[in-house]
Amino acid sequence: MGNVESEVALVVAGITNMVLEMSKWDGMAGAMTMRTWVDALTGAHARIDRAVGPPRKELVGRGITRGINQLSDVSLMTREFAARIQIISLLKSVNTKVHGPGTEEARQGEALWSSKFI
Repeated sequence: MGNVESEVALVVAGITNMVLEMSKWDGMAGAMTMRTWVDALTGAHARIDRAVGPPRKELVGRGITRGINQLSDVSLMTREFAARIQIISLLKSVNTKVHGPGTEEARQGEALWSSKFI
């Protein structure tokens, strides 16, 4: 389990960056793709069996958060206003869905994404 967090972060950031790049070419298609990606990501995290152990679920959750918040390149995102707002909203929701509403991670992710685009 040594590199789980780092490996998850890299994969999450890579796919997120691909979706952001796609949004540059077609904003609404990119936003719809981001919705699918966020749903798949949070659904997969929710299915991690707690019997495997809370440490694994926690490591994967931290990797997801790091990949979305720290390793994603927002300069790849579309300039279309409506699609941009939708993508930001989806990315803000990942932390809440992974860590739970009201947690420190969820509040930090919300603040981070809000501050990047004010």
